[in-house]
Amino acid sequence: MLTAIVLANAQEKQELARRAPEEAARTLAFLVSAAVQGLVRDAVLIGAESAALRYVADYAGCTLVTEPEPAAALAAALAAARGEHVFLLKAGYAAEPPLIDEIRDFLEFGRGRVGACGLVREAPGNFAQRLLPRTSPLAGLVAPHEKSRAAPARNLEDMARRLRPAVTLNARARRLIY
Repeated sequence: MLTAIVLANAQEKQELARRAPEEAARTLAFLVSAAVQGLVRDAVLIGAESAALRYVADYAGCTLVTEPEPAAALAAALAAARGEHVFLLKAGYAAEPPLIDEIRDFLEFGRGRVGACGLVREAPGNFAQRLLPRTSPLAGLVAPHEKSRAAPARNLEDMARRLRPAVTLNARARRLIY
């Protein structure tokens, strides 16, 4: 079982922070089927302190981490995680059934069983990304809990650089909000 960590902490721009509650709610909604299937044990939401984000976290029954420093927020979320693996996913992306099934197979039968990390990319949005799938933006990461706690990182991209995922999952995360 794994812990889903939804990253809704858009530090870059103020208008992105206003969209964070909607993006987090939509992403958590797609993780419900994974929880029902027994893949996701619990969820942690990382985001800026706001009444709307607190409401989303309470409604979804997940832990909310509101630490303003990104590295400390990620560390606190990893400390709150209870699963033996973590699935870090940016808010605003959908983890649809094909991706959930592939993550399950990766953890139960694939290289994830022996401690490898898996990379989740965004579904191709243009012709160049269809031709060169590695140019699609990073959307998520599946990693062993202890391994991710041992790699202090500021954000998802930094975590991926430090863990060096051995596998790029074939199923993609679909961007919900542009």
